[in-house]
Order: sequence, then structure tokens, then C-alpha cells
Amino acid sequence: MVATMSGSPGSIPTGTGELPSDFRTLDFGTLWRGRERTTHVEGEILATALRSLPTARVVELGTGEGRLAPVVRRVAGEYIGVDQRLAFLERLRDRARLGARSLLVEANLYHLPLIDAAATSAVLARVYNFLPDPAAALREIWRALVPGGGLVLSCSPHPSWLTIVDDFRVALARPAGTPMRSMTFSRAPVVAVHPSSFPATSPTRTFLASTVREAGFRVDRVFGTGLEDSRWTRVVPPGAFVIAGRELGAAPIFPLHWLVARTVPAEEDRPPPPLERSIACPRCRRPFGTLDLDHAFALECEQCRFPVRMERGILRARYVAP
Repeated sequence: MVATMSGSPGSIPTGTGELPSDFRTLDFGTLWRGRERTTHVEGEILATALRSLPTARVVELGTGEGRLAPVVRRVAGEYIGVDQRLAFLERLRDRARLGARSLLVEANLYHLPLIDAAATSAVLARVYNFLPDPAAALREIWRALVPGGGLVLSCSPHPSWLTIVDDFRVALARPAGTPMRSMTFSRAPVVAVHPSSFPATSPTRTFLASTVREAGFRVDRVFGTGLEDSRWTRVVPPGAFVIAGRELGAAPIFPLHWLVARTVPAEEDRPPPPLERSIACPRCRRPFGTLDLDHAFALECEQCRFPVRMERGILRARYVAP
């Protein structure tokens, strides 16, 4: 999702209930135009992270229009792409060649239409900062993973080189007499990024790691990116940033941190069930049994009557709790 956040810390935004920020007005083409270096570096880091995790079935949460989907798809045996916006998934479907054993799902990250232990790993790239309740989202991801499953999560923490730049910009732009509230030097575990095009927060590295652990994950490694996404570093080859991000990723200078984590493994490995038997009601979590995911259908949950349908290659199962 969105990479750069500019602004000063204020009150923590509540977002829109349990939904991540609403990106309907976001123009991905404009946002990522001219930033091929960043996509290349992040793709290399993501691929490295995924290769250390079980990849029989990987679910990407918050696909957007699919900037990193081809990277995940190349590594994954089976691919599930989830986003809350149908339009993003339609563009991903039309532009990317995901191939067989792939599924696109319109769903709410907090209510995934997946049975327990449906995937072997998950990717949450450039989404965490825009979640109103990251801990709840991580618990839902944990539920959908097999024991020993993996998670690659990116987040813009504070302090970092980016927060220093943002603080400097805010200091120059603020009216005379207005107090300066710094993200870089704030002692708060989570600060709001304000003003921002979308509600966003930035945790400290310590608070981020504790949130991930409390959701049931063990952090194995941290990579770093973001230095390549600056006009001041364009003379540096992208490969240098990939190497630095792999070897020095935990350093606070990196604006974007990529956590590689795992759930507690079981005594014996159990693969997830076939993809066609891995779909459940997002409201009550009752499994739908065996579904024909290659053809259109419309059905209701036998328990709560929630409607789910397969339409033009996209499973539509977006539920928002009242």
C-alpha cells in the first residue's frame, strides 16, 4: 500500500471501525510511477524473506493493484490475494498472470473467509501502518496459518531517517507560535501520522515487535528498505540497497522494516487442506465444504445466511461487523 507518510504526530486515529484505511481514492499508477527502484528492492527483500518460510500456500493481504503479487506468486506453490477493494482486485486480475492454483478474494482483513490453518504463510506489505487495530488483524492472520506458518510484515516505525525528514518538513511548514511535536523524538509507543492522505500510525520498533509476539508469532529476522526511495540516493545501484537491507535491516536508519516471523510449529507438519476446501464464512467461520473455484457461483452460509459468490474470477466475501 502507501509507502510514504508525512506529517506530525497527534491523536491516534481510530480509522473506520475495523476496516483498514479506505483507499478508493488512491491512484496506484500515479503513486508508483517512477519508483521502479523501490519495487525492485522490495521485491528482492520479500522474495528472500519468503524463501525462509513455508510457501506451499501464501496469502497476500492488501494486494492493492498487485505491485508485489508477481513476486509472491513466483515463490508460492499456491497464491491467495486478498483486498477489501474489488476494483483493485479486478485490475490485478487483468494485469497479472497468476496462473493456476491462484485465488483472488474481496474480503475484510479482520474477517478472512478462510478456515483455520488454511495457509502456510502470509504477506502484509505496506498495510500495517494503516490498520486501526493491528493486534486484532495479526490474531486473525495467526488463525488462518498452519502451526509453524510464516509471516512477512512491513511497517514504517519511528524513529527513522524518514521521521527525521518528516519532522523537518513539518517544522518548516508550521505557523509561527505553533508547538512542534516530533515523531522522531516522541516517547509514545504509537504516534499518529498527521496530516496524511489516509489515517496512519507509526509504532516504535519495540512496540511493533511486542505486538507481533503477543499475536502468537516469533520474530526470526528483520530486513530494511526505503533508503532507495529518495532522489538523493539515485546514484547508488539498487543491488547495494538489497544487500544493505538484508545484512543491516534492523538498523533504525531504514524507513521501512520487514519482519520475518513464524507461529509455533506443531509436533508434526500438517499441510493445509485443498484450496477448494479452505473457504469459510467470514461472519461465523463455518466451512463451506468443497467449492468449485473455477466457475461462478452464489451461495449462503447454512448457519448465518451470509452470502458469498464467485464472480468473474474473484471470490466476493467481504464482511464488516456491525
